[in-house]
Amino acid sequence: MSQTATTEEIPMTEGTTPNNEADWTVTIAVRERDGQTRATARLQIGDYESEGVGLSRLSPAEHGFAGIGGDLAVARALSDLSRKLSTSAGDARFALSEG
Repeated sequence: MSQTATTEEIPMTEGTTPNNEADWTVTIAVRERDGQTRATARLQIGDYESEGVGLSRLSPAEHGFAGIGGDLAVARALSDLSRKLSTSAGDARFALSEG
């Protein structure tokens, strides 16, 4: 059984919105505990920070596939981070069009 968890979204605000001239750093951490793998993908762009979380749990049929739980958890964490970044960018664009 697999599942995905999310963390609170961090909105982009004036002065912290990523731009094309900033360095983007993504740090990925993977932890395994009690048959469950949890990955976090943390994006840092200047003062802006956001985090995505992904979880996976191997079913008995998947044992023997070393690393697949970590791969799934990391993919889900990056997907969660991507969704949050897209949402924040869309919110910032909407705010600019309303201003």
